[in-house]
Amino acid sequence: RITFDELEGDILESATNYFHAIKSPSVEIKKGTSNSGVVFDELINDYVEFTSPPLQDFTISGFFKRNNNVLQESHAITPKTLNKSGNVYLNLRNGNNGISFKVENNEGGFTNLIEVSNVINDDNFHNVIITRIGNVLKAYVDKVEVFSNTITIETPIFNYIHILGNNIHSNSLGYIGEIDDFRIYNKGIDQTQIDEV
Repeated sequence: RITFDELEGDILESATNYFHAIKSPSVEIKKGTSNSGVVFDELINDYVEFTSPPLQDFTISGFFKRNNNVLQESHAITPKTLNKSGNVYLNLRNGNNGISFKVENNEGGFTNLIEVSNVINDDNFHNVIITRIGNVLKAYVDKVEVFSNTITIETPIFNYIHILGNNIHSNSLGYIGEIDDFRIYNKGIDQTQIDEV
């Protein structure tokens, strides 16, 4: 897994060689046990770059605090290189207070896996969890299930380098806000394990 440690205000990575994370020099890290996290202000050079092994079953978890005064999409996760099968996009859509999660497919297009509205409507930290076990994909906000669907996507995700906290391909779609305790697991979790993440 990859995680931001809220006590040290730094970026940690797993003991294996499979996961790796680096931050751009301009990213600000707030230290401390409260109001901590990595701060992104939409500048094109504000991001954390990370790699992961290709994943079929997975869990993505993080605490996201976005600027609620900005109506554009806030791209929390985007690929570093476009047009690659298995690329992941996680958007917090301020216009509809929702979450969008999509994956690039082999044909160069996108498969929208999650599209849910009215789940984040303020500028406080909210825990967003997306998890897949087999063909079941679920999304949780603050431990409450907000989406569940059966999917048939066979392409592993995170095949390539991804960016946390920005869209380096667009000057207007970067993430504006803070992210804390971001984690990726190479397994899915069920409702009984949500409180442990």
